[in-house]
Amino acid sequence: MDQLGELICRVKNGDGESFEKIAERMKCTIEKYVRSSFWKECEDARQEYILALWEAIMKMKYFDNEGQCVLYLNRAVEIRYYELQRRAAKITEHEEMEEDIEGAAKGKSMLLY
Repeated sequence: MDQLGELICRVKNGDGESFEKIAERMKCTIEKYVRSSFWKECEDARQEYILALWEAIMKMKYFDNEGQCVLYLNRAVEIRYYELQRRAAKITEHEEMEEDIEGAAKGKSMLLY
């Protein structure tokens, strides 16, 4: 099995197959966050987390220590998870406000929180 640092180096040099190997190694982490997501579409969330992996790899400057690489990539996926959760919460809040406004426009009383 290839070392993570070697795979990262290859990805940074344009090797897509190495990225697939990294994504496969990170599959448990990705699936953990997919299952926890509030997103309606799991595949969209999965793609967001894979994109987070790619972006993290492209930003990495040091990748000699296997443990630090794993930690960095895990953290990148975790951060994207929280970003998506905040975005989903804002969308839900906005939709609720629109429903309240529409209800008020139709003569219904608007709920005040």
